[in-house]
Order: sequence, then C-alpha cells, then structure tokens
Amino acid sequence: MRFRPAAPRTCQCAFARDSLAGRVPPPRMLARLLLPLLLLTPAASVLASEPAPFTAVRAADARRIAATLARNTVALGAELSDDLRYTNADGRVQTKPEYLAAVADSDARYLSVEPREVSLQSLGADGVAMTGRSHVVVESGGRRLQFALRFLAAWRHEDGRWRLAAYQSTPLPAATP
Repeated sequence: MRFRPAAPRTCQCAFARDSLAGRVPPPRMLARLLLPLLLLTPAASVLASEPAPFTAVRAADARRIAATLARNTVALGAELSDDLRYTNADGRVQTKPEYLAAVADSDARYLSVEPREVSLQSLGADGVAMTGRSHVVVESGGRRLQFALRFLAAWRHEDGRWRLAAYQSTPLPAATP
C-alpha cells in the first residue's frame, strides 16, 4: 500500500474562496456578513471619541432644524437662548422673538436644511462653536430655491440644556452645493 498525501482541503465558503482568488465578494454577501457585527456594536461606541457636549449640541441642532422645517415655534423656542442674535445670510440681525415671528409668518418655507462638513470646537465648559456648510431648499412665492451657506453657530449650556445663542450664515456661490 502506497502512502498518498491527502488532497488539499478547499473552502466551500464563497467569501473565503473569492478573497483567496483576489476577487471582491458581492455587496449582498458583505451585508450578510457585516450586518450582525454592526447590530452588535452600540451606536454610542461609534461616537465614543466625541465629547458628550458635542453629541448633545448635534442633537440640539437636529431638533432646531426639525422645528424650523415644521414651523413649530414652541419647539424651536426651546432650542434658542433668550438673548439669541440670529444673523441671516442677507445681513439682517434678529432677536429671538423676531426670529420666531419670521419663521411662523414668512412667505418663505424651508423644505430642507442639510448640514454638511460640521465641525465643533469647545469654548469652555458651557460653550461650543459649530461651523459648517448647509444645503438649503426653500419655497417662496411659488418658486423652489436651493442655495448653499457657510455657517457659524454658538451654543451655550443654559439651565441644563444646550441652546443656540448666536448664528450667522454666508451664502456660497451657486456652483458650491
């Protein structure tokens, strides 16, 4: 009887077989493999490197945008400091009551506000500066308008919550979405 070496084992797993052959597995297969891992990873761990005040300011800004889109001035007012200074892209400066009245009564209606490239900077224990760009869609006079802005928002921790204390935006050229 002659000794014959066993045939090399082959992997029946398509992912391993394709990876060994230098091919990339199909997206569906990757999704099936990675989805359980993503579900097991709590969302908090993704943002674990971000300081808690930054996470709270991002949440407050999301609530502010949602309230603005809904024209819910009660909810919006809760996100704004009483001494708010809101500088519009056209240079108008509004106080909190003026800004809330403009949101409620304006002919222009915000359809979407999409912040992009948002950066946060600590301004001490009770302050956070937020900068970034926003893509904004507004309906005014029966026309839909789209524009891009750069913005600077100053958030202050007041009475146990983060409130917008100052905001200023600058329009960007039309080619910059």
